[in-house]
Amino acid sequence: MTRRELQTGVEDGTICKNILQAIGYAPAAPEVIKDRTMLQNGSVTACLDYVHGLGEFLELEILVRSDEEKGAALAQIESILNNLGYQISDTVRTSYLSMLQKE
Repeated sequence: MTRRELQTGVEDGTICKNILQAIGYAPAAPEVIKDRTMLQNGSVTACLDYVHGLGEFLELEILVRSDEEKGAALAQIESILNNLGYQISDTVRTSYLSMLQKE
């Protein structure tokens, strides 16, 4: 998936959860439970995920600052996949939550 992500620190997870619930958010079902190992090589982050109820996944990520950099990052990810014996067409662009909801 390619999408814009915004991140910030949270001092207290319980308080943050209570704030979100107070403004109408509810826990998603089913709950996504994953074990993740993160590896870094230059600008590429590789996440080895075991998602309970789904199995094992490799997530490759390169953070870019502009749309102009996105094409080069996708080409780099495609090269890594090719070296592992995969093609872009082999990738899944569905979130873990969506996959679990279809189970």
